[in-house]
Amino acid sequence: MVAELTVTIDRDSVAMGDDMESHRRTMTVPTPVRLSVLLARVAPEIRQRGWSWVVDIGGEAVAVWSADHGVRLLVADRELAADSPLGTIVNRYFGQIDPGWLHRRLSEGAPANRCQLEREYEPLARRARAEEDRRRERERPGGFVGEETLAQLSRLAAVIDLHHDRKIAFEVGGVRWEAERSDTMMTIRRDGRPRASLRPHAFGEVWLVVAVVVDVRERRGLRPCPEAPLRAAREPVAVAGRFFLRGGPPDGNLEDDAAVAIYRLAAGRTVTEAGDLIGA
Repeated sequence: MVAELTVTIDRDSVAMGDDMESHRRTMTVPTPVRLSVLLARVAPEIRQRGWSWVVDIGGEAVAVWSADHGVRLLVADRELAADSPLGTIVNRYFGQIDPGWLHRRLSEGAPANRCQLEREYEPLARRARAEEDRRRERERPGGFVGEETLAQLSRLAAVIDLHHDRKIAFEVGGVRWEAERSDTMMTIRRDGRPRASLRPHAFGEVWLVVAVVVDVRERRGLRPCPEAPLRAAREPVAVAGRFFLRGGPPDGNLEDDAAVAIYRLAAGRTVTEAGDLIGA
């Protein structure tokens, strides 16, 4: 009769909504089994390349797992028996830290502190993102936003710094705007701070143009939000200081009251109508 080892497994949530149900579960595996083999079997079901997970057993970081490299141990491999003492195996999400870099730093003795390691890795990540953006711009120039949106941004004196098939970045009056595809959403940032994440893409473009209009109007000494008829069919739902649109279209997240005010102006308008608000 084959002896079996029963293990308890858990993992971090990776996004809002992912924590609606517990990820804790148990499973049995035939023994003897090597630690590396066991950890490969209990790896997270979310297998996105470039994402890193630190495997924690009893408070000890024992491995880094990624879809790129699989299990890379931080401790000596060993054979486990049915009666081997083993605490809960927790896959801790470490975001988009490069898994190879993360394994090296933990092997060197760095604490498995996600915030600390993200701060340390950020300059490398920023440089890698910039290099990837320029490569993509060379190979797949333009196309993320349409010609109508480009025309309205030009009307608002936008200076486009980057535009490829998944992202646009530009400046207006010293303020940097970025909009990029994130899964099915368009994510929009102002000077590096998230402002909205919206779908469909076409509505994201309208929201972006209205947001720039509001900024430009304020710099001109006008009321930031013009007195224009509102066409929003529904109001976002407030949860813990943020606002959510569900059951749309449109769907998405809005960061604060100012982002909601922009949504109200954008809803029901075309990109050209959004640009026309500059003179409203």
